[in-house]
Amino acid sequence: MRSGLDADDEDPSTAGNEDRLDESSDWIRTVYAIPMKRAPGDKYLYCSINAFLTGAIIENATKTPLDGFARTNLFGPLNIQSFHWRHVPVDRTTGQGNLEITARDAAALGQLMLNDGVVGGRRLISHDWVTGSLASQVPISDSDPYSDFYGYMWYTKAEPVADHKVTVHFASGNGGNKIYIVPSLHMVVAITSSAYGTRWGQRRSQDILLKILAATKPE
Repeated sequence: MRSGLDADDEDPSTAGNEDRLDESSDWIRTVYAIPMKRAPGDKYLYCSINAFLTGAIIENATKTPLDGFARTNLFGPLNIQSFHWRHVPVDRTTGQGNLEITARDAAALGQLMLNDGVVGGRRLISHDWVTGSLASQVPISDSDPYSDFYGYMWYTKAEPVADHKVTVHFASGNGGNKIYIVPSLHMVVAITSSAYGTRWGQRRSQDILLKILAATKPE
């Protein structure tokens, strides 16, 4: 989230605001036309087009739609059989979100990360990529009240529990959809939510997590 592109999901005036993509008849052409605003790596600023471009890179490299690639290389091995991933013009998958899966299947994705990218004795994701994804690469607490650091699409926060703190990694979606990983407890918490476009959806999910952590009495 430090591409330097003129894109900010919180600012509709920016060229790369997510709403502008929804209005586009050719998403990839629209994204390619977004100008740079600052040097890459200079500033963390959440914008959906960075994740969309990540998915587009996979599609270009594999010559396969992102949802098809995921079905073969990720969802299939995890026994995720029923899912829907939004397609947009011109025949692109929304890599930044709009993936519909069950809470149980979301938990399977979290368990994969917790198990260092291995499921059933088979490695699906490299150790280095899992480590980098969950690493505290970029401090973001000044702009995000729900997290301390950002990695590769995963967040990290030290959550207060009683008189100490517990490290939690999580993937975050609109409205409070979450996949929480708590390594010290070898625990995954998946929450599905339909509170799209609200502020309280994120807060509610965090409250649920904190209640679960309090009940476990982590040491």
